[in-house]
Order: sequence, then structure tokens, then C-alpha cells
Amino acid sequence: MDASILKSHKFKDTMTNYPIPALDDLEEWFELRDKLLEDMKSELIEIDGQKYLPKGTMLYHGSLKYPFLSGSYDNHMTYFGLDTTISLWYILELMEELNSIFTNRYPRFGYLYAFRLKENLPITKIIETIVDNPKGHLHCTGETTTTGEEDSTGDEVYKKNVCIGPQFSFRGKLLEETTPNIHHLSLELTLFYNHYKDYLELDSVYLVDPLALKINATQPEFEPQMAILQKIDEYRDEYDQKIDKETYNRYYGQSDWYTCEYDCGFKGTYDDVLEHEKKCSKCTQKGSG
Repeated sequence: MDASILKSHKFKDTMTNYPIPALDDLEEWFELRDKLLEDMKSELIEIDGQKYLPKGTMLYHGSLKYPFLSGSYDNHMTYFGLDTTISLWYILELMEELNSIFTNRYPRFGYLYAFRLKENLPITKIIETIVDNPKGHLHCTGETTTTGEEDSTGDEVYKKNVCIGPQFSFRGKLLEETTPNIHHLSLELTLFYNHYKDYLELDSVYLVDPLALKINATQPEFEPQMAILQKIDEYRDEYDQKIDKETYNRYYGQSDWYTCEYDCGFKGTYDDVLEHEKKCSKCTQKGSG
């Protein structure tokens, strides 16, 4: 892989605890957070009092969709990592979140989009704490306040907002009982893509195997870039492969996520529950009724 384009997280410190939103930062994160903030601020340039992310900076976006799709609505923000680490693990998070969607066709692959800034990007807010998320800042989201009132600055002003700050990556959907306690710190940037799309040039697209991320999620030394299968020079139909529900559950399921549909209380892996349901006593009672 081209290290000049596919950048990994800069500081390799591995943490075994993640900060809890709405609580104070965990003390063990302080040194790493401050080091990353100092490095980030040294990379920004300042012109007439305005800070900018400089032209040529790479931004990465992980997705299960091809081609690239920005936020759901015109004024919704799009997340970018300033390294591939947080963006690649986000692909696994997206894949595991599909568990709650009722469907029998799931994507087999994910995609990493590598953008390059064509001109200096103005930064309107630096988030300096890792327990904060852009979704918690009205300045970053442009949504209504908690009272339902629109901010007096107006929607067009919000579309100009660009937020940047340290954010920890976690390996899959954030569930206390299943997510591996292996975390790194990356930089995350949010902006309203449709407002700033002329600032961005799509440099390259990569095909990613989410299953490789899942299999290696508990390995501290695993670099998520190893899950990149190839650069996509020309899109092919086989990249749009689908897997069925049973295969999806075998790949991404957790043992305590599956219970007997007849409410008998039986729990287990997908295959165990499937086999149990064939002879479940409650199923027999329901059938005889």
C-alpha cells in the first residue's frame, strides 16, 4: 500500500479503556490527547487570524456504499478521518450495526475513500477533549437546539462550519460486553460535504474486507490497513456481492445476541438457536394449537 496516501494513526499508543461521554477524560488518555492536539495545531496554518487545514492534506471516509455518498441530507455533516485507522474501523462498526436491520441481503465488502484537499480548508472549531463528539456541538451539526428552536445564525452559516479534534477509534459497534478494549487515538474532521465538495478531490477508492477487521479485532498489533484488498481502478459487479442472513450472523454475530423466537429463554450462537428452534417445546405447543 502507498504509505504516502494511506496514512495510519500517527501515535501508536494503545489504550485499554475508552472515555465515557458526559464524564471526565480518563487520566491515562491525557498525555496522548495533548500530544495529538499539539501535533495537529502545528500542522494547521493561519492566515489573517483564520486557521486552515492546508492544501494537500488527505482525508478518509469509510463506507459500505459505492459510489461515495455524503450525509443523508443536504445539511448533514460527513465524517472524515485524518488517518485510515479510524475510517477503516468505522466500516466494521457500520457492518455490525446492520444486525438491527431486517433484511436477508448484506454487503460483503466495504469501501475506503481517500480525498485530497485542493485548497486550504478553514477550521471553525477545534474540539480539544476526547469525550466530546461533533454531534454534541450545535456549531458542528447545524441542527435545532434542544428546545427545537433554530439558532439565529441561520442554516447557511452552519454549512460553513468545519470541526476537527481527537477521537478514539474502537473496533466495531460500541457494546460494553463485546467490543475489544483496544483503542487508538485519531483525528476526526466533520464538514457539510455539499458545501465544501469543491475543496475535495477524490484521489482513490479501496475495496475493504470487513470480515478481516472482525477476525483480527482482538489482536492489538493488527493494522486495519491489512483489511484493504485492492485499489479500485474500475468498479466491477463482483464488488457488490451480498451475503444472506445466516452467513452475516456467522461472520458478525455475537453469542448473546440470539434467542429463541418462541420466547422459551434459550440463548446461543445463531447456529445453535436455529437448531434449537426445530425442536423447541414452545414451537411444538404453538403448532399443535
